[in-house]
Amino acid sequence: MVCHELAAWQAVTGFRMVYSRHDRRPPEPASMPSSRAIVSEGRRKASETGRGSAAQFLTTNGSTVKRPSKTARPSGALAASSRLDLSARLRALQRALRLRVERRDALLDMVRAVNATLDPGKIAELIVDRASTWVPAPAWALVSVDQSAQLAVLAERGLSSELGSAVFGVAAWVMDKGEEFATADLAHDSRVTSDLAASVVAFPLSCRGRRVGALISLDPSPSTKEPKIPTPMLRSIKVLLEPAAVALDNSLLLKRTEALSVTDDLTRLYNSRYLNLVLRRETKRASRSGRPLSLLFIDLDGFKAVNDNHGHLCGSRALVEAAAVIRGSARETDVVARFGGDEFALVLPDTGGEGAFSVGERILERIAAHKFLSREGLKIRLTANWFRLRTRRCTKSKIEGRTVFRPRALPPIRRRQSFVDRRRSRAKAGVQSIGGLHAIARLDTDRSFWI
Repeated sequence: MVCHELAAWQAVTGFRMVYSRHDRRPPEPASMPSSRAIVSEGRRKASETGRGSAAQFLTTNGSTVKRPSKTARPSGALAASSRLDLSARLRALQRALRLRVERRDALLDMVRAVNATLDPGKIAELIVDRASTWVPAPAWALVSVDQSAQLAVLAERGLSSELGSAVFGVAAWVMDKGEEFATADLAHDSRVTSDLAASVVAFPLSCRGRRVGALISLDPSPSTKEPKIPTPMLRSIKVLLEPAAVALDNSLLLKRTEALSVTDDLTRLYNSRYLNLVLRRETKRASRSGRPLSLLFIDLDGFKAVNDNHGHLCGSRALVEAAAVIRGSARETDVVARFGGDEFALVLPDTGGEGAFSVGERILERIAAHKFLSREGLKIRLTANWFRLRTRRCTKSKIEGRTVFRPRALPPIRRRQSFVDRRRSRAKAGVQSIGGLHAIARLDTDRSFWI
């Protein structure tokens, strides 16, 4: 018997074989069965015991020894080779891994899996689940760009906090170069700045001439040699990752399009379209459950002077900073939207008068303390004012096919006279449309807003 991969075969299967070439043996006695008889006897025993997960082969003395079947070898080989580093495991399991990625149904399975959903997170998990059977690495991560143009991990497996710190550096290099990445020790690799001693193999996910993400496999222990994947096997992996990259790119584009349809382009807050949807949903829920619901409107004072004195570009930057202050002052359950111009709206579910008052005052204090356009060296101070629309234990009635709320008095709210004067003309009309929510409104002499 001639074995060209004896060392790898013994490391994977655990068997040891002693053989010699051109072994001349004395002629067999007449009483010893011939080789044809030994083979026939072995086939008979195999047929009697049946074909299971283990097969049988004959030794030189005619006895049978059980050997793992082909279907059970990869898992057993992976367990036996767990003591080796990543590079040694790739060499030991080269044949089994290559057969796995070159199967005819491997591509079909990948296409069906990644096109079964439109959720980027689920698609990334499916890619990681199948890629973990191609490269014997204990940790995996799929990195892509989120809506804020920052790298984010969409899916991971066995990724610790120490390994996670090195993932983004590798992903940035792979997505920038569009090439495969392999290193025996990441700490000594000049391409990535990292102190982590780990072996890494990474693949780019390319679609439509651009990089969608990076698929990264990591081993927390360094390898003696650089992990190398044979060219035929690498070609098959690229074929499998191509439809996966297309499906991931489509899901990310769909998610970004949905986000842009309800997001203000300038401030990155929700727009009036989404405010309309939230108000309809929350008013129905508040009417059904009897829970309070408040709506705050924030208006910046003196914003027109910023546009007149410093230009509209500075005014736009001031709006972005104001939006960040308001978003940081709101709670996680609140919905913050740009109503239009220098006006912002906050939907406060399950919030009564006292809660809405504290949120509004906190926003006013933080806006007054903030120095706008400090990067441009201007340090402009702006103030704001707010008023509240509140619904609590509302009684609904139908007027001309529309759902309106009967007038209900609210406690007085402090605000500037200029702001009230600007709203007085709108309130005199009797019915004010706020993002699709029609409310009967009026202002009394003590500047309280009624709905």
